[in-house]
Parts: sequence; C-alpha cells; structure tokens
Amino acid sequence: MPHFPLREFLTLMRFGIVGVGATLVHMSVAAGLVHFALANVFIANLTAYMTAFVVAFTGHFLWTFQKGAPLKQAIWRYFVISLSAFGANNLVLLGLVESGLVSKVTSVIIAAAIVPAISYVASRLWGFKESSTPSEPETVGPEAETFQAIASDRDTDEVDQAVDITSVRSGLHDRVMKHPAFWFWALVTLHLVLWTLVPTLVYRNLPLDVIELVTWGHEWQLGYFKHPPLPSWLLEGATLLFGKVAWPAYLLSQLSIVIAFWAIWRLGRAVIGAEAALLSVFLTSLIYFYNFPTPEFNHNVLQVPVWALMALVGWYALKQDKLWQWLVLGLLTGIAVYIKYSMAILVVALLLFLLIEPQARQRLRSKGLWLASLLALLVAVPHLYWLIDSNFQSLAYASARSAPLEGIVARILGPLGFVGAQIGHHAALLLVLVLGGGLVPFWRKGLTGRVSFAFAGTLEQRYLLWIALVPILLTILVSVISGSEMRPMWPAPMFSFSALALLGSLKSAYFKNRFRAMVFGWAAIYFGTLVVIASMGLFGSHFIKKPLRCGLAGCGYCQPFFQSLAEPVWPTISLCRRRCMDWRQCVLLCA
Repeated sequence: MPHFPLREFLTLMRFGIVGVGATLVHMSVAAGLVHFALANVFIANLTAYMTAFVVAFTGHFLWTFQKGAPLKQAIWRYFVISLSAFGANNLVLLGLVESGLVSKVTSVIIAAAIVPAISYVASRLWGFKESSTPSEPETVGPEAETFQAIASDRDTDEVDQAVDITSVRSGLHDRVMKHPAFWFWALVTLHLVLWTLVPTLVYRNLPLDVIELVTWGHEWQLGYFKHPPLPSWLLEGATLLFGKVAWPAYLLSQLSIVIAFWAIWRLGRAVIGAEAALLSVFLTSLIYFYNFPTPEFNHNVLQVPVWALMALVGWYALKQDKLWQWLVLGLLTGIAVYIKYSMAILVVALLLFLLIEPQARQRLRSKGLWLASLLALLVAVPHLYWLIDSNFQSLAYASARSAPLEGIVARILGPLGFVGAQIGHHAALLLVLVLGGGLVPFWRKGLTGRVSFAFAGTLEQRYLLWIALVPILLTILVSVISGSEMRPMWPAPMFSFSALALLGSLKSAYFKNRFRAMVFGWAAIYFGTLVVIASMGLFGSHFIKKPLRCGLAGCGYCQPFFQSLAEPVWPTISLCRRRCMDWRQCVLLCA
C-alpha cells in the first residue's frame, strides 16, 4: 500500500481526471443541444448537468473512492455535494464580480478553482466515506436461484483459481454486483445519450439507408420494392413529431438497441441470475451489430429489439402459459413481418423447440398458442396482400441481393467465411472474456473435464442455448441447401443472447482478481468505438477522398436520381434544384 501522502495524491489525481471528463461531457452535451436547436439554453444546461453527474458519480464511485460508502448512501450524498458546489460556484462568481476587486476573467478562474477543492474535500470526508455500519447486500430474488444452484454444483478448479460469478465478493466486483439493476439502467441511459448525441454532432448528413427510408415513408405504403415498410413508417412518424431534424433517426436506432438490452437483462435474470444478466448486457454492447453500425437506422437495426422481445415473451409463454403472453407474442410476430422476412427464422426456431423439447410440447395444446397464431396472421394480412399484389417484389429483391454459390466447394467455403465473419463480430466480446479469465478453461485444459455444460440441464437453460444457437444454424443450413450467399449483416438480431449462452456454458466466467481488467477492457473498447465513429464523421472523407455514407451534402445523393426522372412526374424537382442545400430540404421537402 502507498504511504498516506502518495495515496491521497493519487486519489486527488483520479478525482481531477474524472472531474475533467465530466466537465467535457457537460460542455459537449449542452453545446450539442443548443447548437442543433434541440432545447433552449436552460433545458440544455440541465440535461447536460444531469448527464455529467452520472458520469462523475460513476467515475468517483468505481475509481476515485474505491472503498467508500455503499451505493445508496453515496449517490444521494454526492448529489447534495454536486448541487451545493453548483450553487457555491455561482455565489462566489457573483460576489467577486459585484465587488469589483478583480476582473471578470479572474473571477471565473477563482470560482472554478475554489469549488472543485471544496467538492473534493466534501466527497472525501463525507460523500464517499464508508459508513460505520455495513450495508446489507441487495436481496437476491428467486430468479437468481437457478444460476446459484448450478454454480454450487460445479466442480472447483483449484489449478485455475477460478470462481463462479455469484461467489465473487471483493473490490470493484463487490461494489458493482451489489446493485446490478442500478448499473444496468446506468448503462442503458449512458448508451442512449451518447450513441444518439455523437452521430448528431459529427455526421454531416443522415446515412444513405436512412435517407432512402425517409423518402419512402412519405408515401405510407404497405410495402416497398426492397423491404417491408415499418422502418419507413417510424422515420416518417418521427419527422411529423419532431420536424425536419436528424436526431430522431439516431434516437430510433438507440431505442431499438436499449430495448434489446432490456430483453436480454430480463431473460438473463430469469435463467441465470441478475449478476450474470448484467455482465451479459455489458458484453453484448461490444458485439459489432450493437454498436458500430447502429447510427444507421434500417431494417437490420429494427429487427434487433423485436427479435429479443419475441424470445423473451416466448419464454414466459412457454413457462407460464398465460393468454396475454401468447397474444403479445402473436402481435410481435405479426409486426416482425413488417420489418424483415428473415424474422421467420426465429419463428421456425421457436416452433422446433415446441416440437422437440418434451417439457414444452404440452404447450401445443394451449389455446393461447393458436390464438397467437391467428393474431399474427391478422396483423400480417395487409402486408401479405401487398406482397401478392406487387408480384413479390421485395422477395425478388432479397433473392437478387444473394449471389448464388456455384459448386460444392463454394457451398462449403461460403458458410465457413460467414461463420468467420460472425466470430470477428464477436472479437471484442471474446477479448474482454479473455481479460477476465473466462475463456482460460478452453485453452489451458481443453474441453475434456474442464468445461461444465450442466447449464443445459434445465428447461430454462436449454431454451437459452436454443435461441442463441439454432437460428444461426438454420440460416447456414438454408444457405447450404439453397446455394445462396449470406451477407455478413443479415444475422444482426441473432446474437442478442450469445453472451448469455457463453456465460452460462463456461465453467467459470472470470477470475476473482481480474474483474478490474475486464471492466477497463470493456470501457476501452466501448468508448474507443465512439471515438472512432466521431473521428470518421469529422475526418473520414478527408482520408478516403470521397464522401462517407453519412457525409453526402443534400442533393449529392438525391439529385442524380431526380435528374433521371421526367419533369411532369416530379413537379417539385425544379424546386429541389433551386432550394435544396441539405437533406432536410432535399428529402423532407421534395420527396
């Protein structure tokens, strides 16, 4: 342990780093909201202040004061300190300015220097000071009992020094896992704010797919020649609600992702406990489909939440057999038809589980299942009518997008390349597991005797493995049989539960003394991805010497299309050519 002066200096340095980071977040959020006219200056400042508060508290609780007060005590104390510091800052500034003793610039500097010092002392001596009576750990509900029972049955690996998730109670892990629900909602809030704000600030234009969907949405058709209509309807609805601005499109994308996170969290709690569910959500946020391409709201992104919700509601319908659960599943299935036809793979996987799993087979006699099927059909009928009436245009487009695989070798190598691409999409997740020691049993001792698959011993666990693995296997099987190429982005929604399946199948998810490395690895990758997206939006076109998908200026995208059409058919073309300076006029005014 460092001597007291050095330890205090290190704590002060950590406090300063977190404070600077929170200040930058405050400035960025406030500036972005005001610059893009998303809120008036007071609402923008309040929103930015609350966002910065979450960032600062998280940093101080997990890093600056690592062995301080319990969560509930720390959060309200730090909120009081933060509000007091905010008020003191303004009082000191007002007093110095009104006194005239120093210049206004000097007044700002003095106020800015005094308040952080007071805040540090208050946080150190009161806000994060450990309470005299130890706090009770968060009560573990019955949903976690399954995972705890499984963990207790697993053999202890003394060589690997491995421990199960629920048995780790030390240091950073202890502070996080005492309140898994709090940290889940903290991640969801942070993700929603940052992943909406960053593309709003740095993208010059909406991505191409989004612009295309916006133009389609004006017509409110039951289908379009490429795809079903729901994403276009949502974008048009957002335009009608919020006006001709870009941020609702990015918000729709991130709402899709956080809804999927919630479904993962709920199903994980029901199957393997809240702690493993929390970790699985953090790991899922590192999968490629759930971060890098998400600012581009399209059919692949919208599949993700509906797929995850169908798997979640499907589980509860199988387990509890309540009529409302079956009806919700039927409604979601009908809605899925309006998103993308590949959603049928999940429906097939769920039906196969009903037929193959003995404990689930009894639900075939449930009236809820058949009423759900009828409801799904009724919801899907309008689009199915359009599909037939249009001579299956969207299906023909999907077939044309899939290149044929000629010969036996191509039919083998094609799926292998597809699998390799999906492993690459999981590279960040696997790296964090490696940092935490979770994959050590696989390469140290091999599969024999070192990895426990007792996880598949109950209906709950078999269901989770089924929805994590069978849809992707069905996709590969269809490709091999039909000889059609699979595009790497097509399985975007199929990996919502891959992290849960990994955590449940491994004998040990991570080592006791490596949780901190796991957290820092996650943070580096997660925030690094945001930095890459911001850098590409700001500077990408300068390096590749052509506009990015999100960097075309107004008519740079749509004018060539308008020029190919006859003037009488599109009477607003001349208006577009004269007035269109950005996508707001070009797409929303002319299309």
